[in-house]
Amino acid sequence: MMYISKTVLVLFFVFVTLIGCASAPVDEAAEPELQQIPENYGRIFVYRLSGDADHISSAARIDGEPVGRASPGIFFYVDLPVGTYEFAAARNTHHVVAVDLKAGAVMNIRVDMWLRQSRWTLIPVLVSEETARAQMSGLNYKGQ
Repeated sequence: MMYISKTVLVLFFVFVTLIGCASAPVDEAAEPELQQIPENYGRIFVYRLSGDADHISSAARIDGEPVGRASPGIFFYVDLPVGTYEFAAARNTHHVVAVDLKAGAVMNIRVDMWLRQSRWTLIPVLVSEETARAQMSGLNYKGQ
């Protein structure tokens, strides 16, 4: 499992900001997984904060296909072709986030845990870039 330092994370967010401004990319050789978004693709970041139910980890699914694990204290991203997608944690079909992904766009999904009737439920929440940056700054990058 790959963990990155806060310095690399800060550089990554600078990189994402530069992409949004159409500036030159940072040196991709320094961190091969933090590459530019491919043409006609968008990027979805998925993360989960630490807290209650840290013992629970679940598959993160886009259109029913697993793309990673929604684990506490971890974030990852997936690049997808332009289009509309449905994100859910595990096989939870009651709590789904629809994402309309545009070329070069970056979307952020936080997976929250709610305790309902003595059972933990994973709830995906679409969050702003500003909120995601602040919340992911203390998390570990798991890779694509």
